[in-house]
Amino acid sequence: ATGNTNAIHAKCKALESIFYISCPHRDAPASSKDSSTRQGQASSDIKTDDDDRIALKRPVYMVQDGTLGGLVATAWRHDSELGRGYVLVSISEGSGRIWRWETGGGPIAIGRSLSVDQSGCRSSQYRQCGAGSKLSGVVGDAGQIDRYGSGGIAIDSSHSEEHFAEGNLIVAEWGEGRIVRMEENGARTPLVIQVPSLRCTRDPPDNEHGAASLRRVNQPSALLFTPFGDLLFVDSNSTPAEQCNGGQQHGIYRLKQISNIEGLPSLPASRKAHAWTDVMHNKELPDI
Repeated sequence: ATGNTNAIHAKCKALESIFYISCPHRDAPASSKDSSTRQGQASSDIKTDDDDRIALKRPVYMVQDGTLGGLVATAWRHDSELGRGYVLVSISEGSGRIWRWETGGGPIAIGRSLSVDQSGCRSSQYRQCGAGSKLSGVVGDAGQIDRYGSGGIAIDSSHSEEHFAEGNLIVAEWGEGRIVRMEENGARTPLVIQVPSLRCTRDPPDNEHGAASLRRVNQPSALLFTPFGDLLFVDSNSTPAEQCNGGQQHGIYRLKQISNIEGLPSLPASRKAHAWTDVMHNKELPDI
């Protein structure tokens, strides 16, 4: 038992270079007089009470509490003009909001501010946006809160030479059933509307080459912009008919070189795009 205790203590001491820890103090070697008293108590050298917790050198602290219902994703965005960055927080409840959280001093705002309102649903052309819900969620027929706001978010930094986290915001609009890129002119360019059906739910091939059937994107999440200019994201099947083996399935999708997708030229063009049901480059989206 003593040998095992020594090994544990050695490991505890080795961790001190990484963590703030409270290694129990080792008693001096016992004399023959009290050796019998210490028999069976070797484990007392390594205590297990709350006074011997391990604390990280970099403790975790609260940035935002649970008052933001339907929090789905975060992204870091850098602003070279400001000389600093900030966190964007995506909310899926109701029609959605994207909040901005930052720290600073002097005239710079500290804390949370609204970055994008109605971040996931505005037109009601695909799903009925939460009219009157005040963005707190709409209770549907099944008693569930409809989440028609924004899902995954990412930063398209393909045109930024200053910082990888600087560029246009990419948003998964759950209520609009698509993924868009927010342009500098205010337009929202659709990047993804349809994706190949998941393997276990695909219809027979559309042609002799074995092309997969397409479905409307459902609730894209985990958006990731790669150093190669590709967009990766996760999506799930949306209807009971599409469920595999009675449960919801997920696929990973990739859209290559989104920097080559031309942005919409104006806000009127952006409003018309709400009625789109497909974009040609979506046919290159595999599930991987």
